[in-house]
Amino acid sequence: MWENLDSKYCYIILILIYTGMRIGELLNLKNEDIDLHNSCLTIRESKTDAGVRIIPISSKIFNLFVTNMVKDQEYFLKGDTTNQLSYSTFKPRFQKLLKSLNIEPHTIHDTRHTFATLLNNANANQSAITKLIGHSDFSITENVYTHKDTEELRKAIDLLC
Repeated sequence: MWENLDSKYCYIILILIYTGMRIGELLNLKNEDIDLHNSCLTIRESKTDAGVRIIPISSKIFNLFVTNMVKDQEYFLKGDTTNQLSYSTFKPRFQKLLKSLNIEPHTIHDTRHTFATLLNNANANQSAITKLIGHSDFSITENVYTHKDTEELRKAIDLLC
């Protein structure tokens, strides 16, 4: 993804992976909800009450916001002919991009799983992961969203030595 930032959709996928936002939250994100000075996003509308939250912007993706924010545009993601990018426009382009990059098929929601797994693998605080992903308790996040790969499991086993 990082080598293909010229594609509009690569930067969108990276933002999803590094923020844990639901696709609907990103599509509804307005420029006024992006605070570059304090490096954070405000999610005002979400699927759940816990989903209404503030997400710090990782330094790794900060410039993706800086370079792609368009002044005087209401929504961060503008459609080709509309004020706001729609899910029905984004979904097939997401699938096409993955195919063109020889990445196995995934759902857009898998970016949230990746986010939670990356944080979990980095031993981030469970409360922080829960708040960042917009869940009410960690059991949902851990049981559904975090996927330990074999290498992470090996590291855990090696702790026994």
